[in-house]
Amino acid sequence: MTSSSGAAAAPSSPAEVVSCAFNQDASCLAIATTRGFKIYRVDAGTCVHEDESLGSVRLCAMLFSTSLVAVCGTGSTPSLSPRVCKLLNTSTRRCIADLAHASTILAVRMDRHALVVVEATRATVYSMQSLNVQRVIDTIANPRGIVALSACERSSTLALPSLGSGGGGTGGEGAASRRGGVVVHDCVNHLSLSEVDAHRGDVAALALNERGTLLASASTRGTIVRVFALPSCDAVCSFRRGALGTVIRTLRFASATGGGVGGGESDSKSYKSREKSAEEEAAARGVDMSAKAFSSAAPPPRLYGESYTPTASRETTPAKSRGGYGGASASAASAAASKW
Repeated sequence: MTSSSGAAAAPSSPAEVVSCAFNQDASCLAIATTRGFKIYRVDAGTCVHEDESLGSVRLCAMLFSTSLVAVCGTGSTPSLSPRVCKLLNTSTRRCIADLAHASTILAVRMDRHALVVVEATRATVYSMQSLNVQRVIDTIANPRGIVALSACERSSTLALPSLGSGGGGTGGEGAASRRGGVVVHDCVNHLSLSEVDAHRGDVAALALNERGTLLASASTRGTIVRVFALPSCDAVCSFRRGALGTVIRTLRFASATGGGVGGGESDSKSYKSREKSAEEEAAARGVDMSAKAFSSAAPPPRLYGESYTPTASRETTPAKSRGGYGGASASAASAAASKW
């Protein structure tokens, strides 16, 4: 193909993958690209949604198998600022809300109760029903956006690097002893559950099992993965990855087997840890590891096909405000629940 001047037109470059993430039950894979984002069904391997009209997307997160998607851009266009979390209804291709923040958004997590937006030194927790800010949690310097959020229907457990952990302080030996801490929050009742002294070094990766009763953590040294029972913070077991240090970037519990997977720079390892044994051991010590220990006020579970309807109905246009929410269309949000 040639232009009117006779010069050959440059072919359009293919979209490049920027990041990818599974949804809460690993039934779908969301892929952020330099042109937009795509969503694939894992069982069939088919693309069920594609949007290349947005521009370059850096982060993409789903709410289970519903049509509610959160995206953050690379800043290539004014509408895709890296400091704005954009909530989209993929069924209607409408923007439900723009949640603006003061600094670059490093991670986004969602469950039935909460939307968590992680910045370098704090995490903002929004109510999934009203999109109002429920809590702002200060953290240590967290340039990788390390965070874990459970996928339980009845409770919502959040784990973040503790403010009292990490380097950069001037507290001498006492400050060094507090490195590697993890703080655990209940996003339903908006309170801190506990704090775990997980490692001597800074935390590099976190994972919660589906019910939020087990916490796995790895440090920047990358030799040991530790598992703790929640909310008691009792150590359940430790897995040695190897003698040589490495960078562990991903931890994840297997929902069916109770095992776990850790991903490093050049390899991945699987570990076996039956949650039933951990619960029996905790019960022997008088520790309650049930979901009731975290929240008794959570609503009953929803089916994936049910309507996602915020409790606050506001028909105003979303306004960009730091850490806040300027209004959402309830009619638009209620449609964001069709199953792929």
